[in-house]
Amino acid sequence: MVGPMKQDNLTQRAPIPWGLTVSGVLLWLVAVLPAYYVVHKPFAGESALVSPTISFNFSAMALAIGSRLAALGLLTATVVMAAAWGGRLGRWLGIPFESDLERWALGATLGLGLLGSVVFGLGAVGGLYPAVAYLLLGVLGVAGGPEVRTLVRGLRPRLHPMPGNRIRWLWLYAGLVGLLSLGAALLPPTAWDALVYHLQGPRLHVEAHRLIAVPENFYLNSPAQVEMLFTWGLLLQGDLLAQLLHWVFWPLTAILLYALVRRNGNPEVGGWAVALWASVPFAGELAGVAYVDVGLTAFVLGSAYAFLKWTESQNARWLTLAALFLGLAMATKYTAVTWLGLLALLVVYHGARDQKRPVGWVVSQATKMGMIAALPVLPWLVKNWIVTGNPVYPFLWGGVGWNETRAAWLLWPGHGYSRNLLDYLALPWTMTVTGVSRTAAFDATTGPLLLCLAPWVVLFRGLPKAVRYALILIGGQWVLFALLIGRYVYLAETRLLLPAFPLLCLVAAFVLDHLSLWDRAGLRLSRVVRGIVVMVLVLTLATEAWAFLGSRPLPALLGLEPRQNYLARRLGAFWDAMSYVNEQLPDHVRLFFLWEPRGYYCDRPAQADVTLDNLAQLRVRYGDADRAVAALQAGGFTHLLFHKTGLEFLQQPSIPPPTLGRLFRPVLPTESYYPITATDLDFLATILEKCQKIKDIAATYEVYQIP
Repeated sequence: MVGPMKQDNLTQRAPIPWGLTVSGVLLWLVAVLPAYYVVHKPFAGESALVSPTISFNFSAMALAIGSRLAALGLLTATVVMAAAWGGRLGRWLGIPFESDLERWALGATLGLGLLGSVVFGLGAVGGLYPAVAYLLLGVLGVAGGPEVRTLVRGLRPRLHPMPGNRIRWLWLYAGLVGLLSLGAALLPPTAWDALVYHLQGPRLHVEAHRLIAVPENFYLNSPAQVEMLFTWGLLLQGDLLAQLLHWVFWPLTAILLYALVRRNGNPEVGGWAVALWASVPFAGELAGVAYVDVGLTAFVLGSAYAFLKWTESQNARWLTLAALFLGLAMATKYTAVTWLGLLALLVVYHGARDQKRPVGWVVSQATKMGMIAALPVLPWLVKNWIVTGNPVYPFLWGGVGWNETRAAWLLWPGHGYSRNLLDYLALPWTMTVTGVSRTAAFDATTGPLLLCLAPWVVLFRGLPKAVRYALILIGGQWVLFALLIGRYVYLAETRLLLPAFPLLCLVAAFVLDHLSLWDRAGLRLSRVVRGIVVMVLVLTLATEAWAFLGSRPLPALLGLEPRQNYLARRLGAFWDAMSYVNEQLPDHVRLFFLWEPRGYYCDRPAQADVTLDNLAQLRVRYGDADRAVAALQAGGFTHLLFHKTGLEFLQQPSIPPPTLGRLFRPVLPTESYYPITATDLDFLATILEKCQKIKDIAATYEVYQIP
């Protein structure tokens, strides 16, 4: 079979002594795994701080279970419809799909991305109504019927048991991990960024039945391709379907990765790659919430897949498909422009080095790719230009609501990751061993296996093209990431590198498969390493299951715990504040939040403090408290919601991400990254004195009435 690893028979051992190689591999495992598990103690996941309140109301249970089944049914219908139209677009483009698996994986990912553009179009013309969404789903489903039948016929052989116990075991492992993240996606949303903007924006659009300008929410003035899928989910069913439409990109990424790796003719290597993808805990965590990172990852992997097919076939249609995927990625997140730059350089590199093409030809191919990639993101640039005056808001020249005060609060200028070059060279180690999800330590638990395996690609020469190009892309992203965090420490989050992780899984699976080249009768290195990998996989699955079950999700999933009780248990005082605002304040209120950015569960008109600078903006714009209060009155605001604990937290010294130096010489933080001044605090005190406090909520929130 011809594929991206068609050079696999050329792969040989590097000229390194056998003893040095074996001792190096084993010592590296001994160095990484104990250090990792000292930080990430197994079975130390979260446990519910508040026990769920269980109520055996059978009608409520039936309603909750039915709602989740309906969400899963609508998810299936949406994905099948997207796969049909994505496959049909591939045929229109003349893409020569080699297998039904390839057509399914690429078609579904492309179709879901383009569905976001369809929803954008509906929003632009004021068509965001449930009836319109259901009608569109039905029409597109019926019109795509022939393609669906073709896809189903091609899928049937895939439903038969896979040959080989090891392949089935690896897929079972990945499936169990996927079920854990699916369970999280079926719970009511509580993730921070989802409540700030990923769901809040779609909710506001659905309520207005059109795309609306929300200039005070900085994040809603960026490309939002995946958020349009959340809008689709809210229209059809609610926020459970919205979360599922992000979760589905996790298995799509796994299938794309399998299809990419197995094209060397060995399905087992593809199975290992999928299992390694499933071993990355924070990828599954992100899949279970309404974020956009796993969708971005699927688009980037689809682009890399199509690019590799172009390098083999020289069929320009594959490069067109790669560009479309890149456009969808950039329409999801600005940071994807780095992938466009790297792939454009690879086009030039491949054309000039491997194909011996003239410079003019390779530059024209790279330019063409950039122009096609611009198509999916162009509507967002136009929309942002209309709303903010800047198509790439707030970069280059700012825009509406952007000033030095907002930049200081959001970007933390002057705070970089480190001044020591060794800290950047050690990032793979530091981010893996010390990184922990939901903490300042890179906000991600990556699992140890990729660090254990991927570096040993140096043991081989004659690497397949897929591995070589994957390494170039990974290395380029790593360099760009290091440059970014060197200037802005707030970007020191492993989440920004998630699109590179499937490519890392490809490299690690290649290493795991080819360690057999170093086997000897006395010591089969490949068996030893595989045994250790299997133990880590089992431990990872058990730990993730322990953490998931420790949060007591089953009562909420089965309807034994009402939705509002689950949210109260998970969100604490924030849910108490939203309940008070929604149920106790008069209908005509409009709230101004201070140091509370989450607005999703507030049913009353409100301006959330998305960039945590609402007070600072009042002070800068109006100078004194009397004018600020008058401006709030003129803006129709009737109440203040003051997150007192939020302000206290921001005043505490900020915890920087780990570096090598801080590991060996711990330094206590002494300052906050947030520019809170004594003038701000005096200004706040004066404003609060002019308002009437009407409610204290759990000593965390205070509600004031504006005179």
